[in-house]
Amino acid sequence: YRLMKEIAHRLGLELVPVISTWDSLIPGLLADKYDMISECMDITPDRQKKVAFANGWLESGGVVVVRKDSNINDLEDLKSAVLGVLHTSTWEKEASRYSPKEIKYYKGELQALMDLSIGRIDAVITDSINARQFMKETKKDLRILDPMILKVQKGWALKPGKPVLLNAVNRVFDEIVTDGTYEEITRKFLEFNPFPSHQIKTLETYLEK
Repeated sequence: YRLMKEIAHRLGLELVPVISTWDSLIPGLLADKYDMISECMDITPDRQKKVAFANGWLESGGVVVVRKDSNINDLEDLKSAVLGVLHTSTWEKEASRYSPKEIKYYKGELQALMDLSIGRIDAVITDSINARQFMKETKKDLRILDPMILKVQKGWALKPGKPVLLNAVNRVFDEIVTDGTYEEITRKFLEFNPFPSHQIKTLETYLEK
């Protein structure tokens, strides 16, 4: 949100937040309820067919989070676990790979992590950055299993057919990275620079007028 606020400022646009559930984000975008999704959304081939992603802005990955006192110590142990995931997320597909006892679906990752902390579920698959931020802010007795299960890159999504706005966002974001604003902003809430090592670029078809 901080980066999106900076982009809007540099473009001379007013940033008007619209609150939505995760599974309504893309349908709402395509229905013109808002112009852009600022939520951290994984860039996947399936999503690239539906929406136009600006150049990737953050690299992270999927992790499994458990309670500190849990007897789940590796991915094999998930077979006996009730596993929480964000509905319609990248992690939903990943969850089934580990054949858990049960998969519980959530509309928000915060609720999944809170349920984990109080023992309603045994584990959660979520983004590494989200998990670490939650643990830092809430001081809950949780831990992250090794290894990371999937490396992902995040992007801001726009409705196809808006090449002018898409090009403008990419241009201003490049400026923010080059002048050091990106690292300055991300360092305020992360302990590392999350800029992608091999940035996923906007598909050319969405840049055409």
